Amino acid sequence: MHASTPERDALSAPSPSDARQYGQAGRNVSANLIYILLLLTMAAWGGTFVAGRLVAMDSAPLTGAFWRFVLAAVVLIPLTLRREGRLVPRGLPFRDGALLALLGLTGMFGYNYFFIKGLGLTEAGRASVIVAINPSMTYLGLALFFKERITPFGALGFSCALAGAAVTVTHGSPWNVFSGQTGLGDVLIFGCVLCWASYSLLGKMALERLSPLMSTTWACIFGLLFLGPAACLESGPLAFLAFSPVTWLSLAFLGTLGTALGFTLYYLGIMRLGAGRAAVFINLVPVFGIVSGWLILNETLDWSLAAGLILVLSGIRLIQRA
Repeated sequence: MHASTPERDALSAPSPSDARQYGQAGRNVSANLIYILLLLTMAAWGGTFVAGRLVAMDSAPLTGAFWRFVLAAVVLIPLTLRREGRLVPRGLPFRDGALLALLGLTGMFGYNYFFIKGLGLTEAGRASVIVAINPSMTYLGLALFFKERITPFGALGFSCALAGAAVTVTHGSPWNVFSGQTGLGDVLIFGCVLCWASYSLLGKMALERLSPLMSTTWACIFGLLFLGPAACLESGPLAFLAFSPVTWLSLAFLGTLGTALGFTLYYLGIMRLGAGRAAVFINLVPVFGIVSGWLILNETLDWSLAAGLILVLSGIRLIQRA
């Protein structure tokens, strides 16, 4: 996820105006094809953890994140111009501009710093399970800041997902959380979760006035504005010249398939199937993350990873019933 993924929770549901604008495109695509496209999207999002780990081996985190979103912007900006007919929303007030800047700060700058930095220190499969608790943390944030009621199913789901994350990061010994034995990489990946929950809550406000595509594109643009100077300070303006071909391929995967194309296909799925049915596919992301880490990076599969995954996915399903 990689990634920039406002599509990873139900907060990305389209507004009525979006439905009118994009609904025809969704109706023109068969349901079977949508299922295939969503499955491929989940595979791409699972693969972003492997791509992020490969980038982390060759690049400083802010520098890698900057070039990821350069490549994403190359796709998102023309797509927004085509779909929306404009790049800048009409009559954009300062408040909305500040909100988009916060989206860039949390979802693009903060999330991707922790994502790449963390993946340099922990396995891709393990990271994908930790990030899978995003919906649970967002659910808690909705209750804390938007006064949404926590149901018994929701409370049980949140606890279950958190327990799954604890089992995963401690390799089956959750009591190690309290003894300071948790790996730094896992802690940094949990920073992704906090940034994404913040991004989702801010996105809830942004989507009241802007389409998901417009919001994502401007979050990406603001993310670049934050990441550019930070990347120069971190590695210098010419650090990209030393990137290996594998790093460039990984960045291209993150920026295009993991961000721009992934967002577009998932949004099409929402249009055709509805937000609830499309969101079910999100449960496949950590599965693809674990499998791709095993196949490509030769990562170890152990019982704690499987147990953590089952607990996290069970927690998400309980929250969806809440």
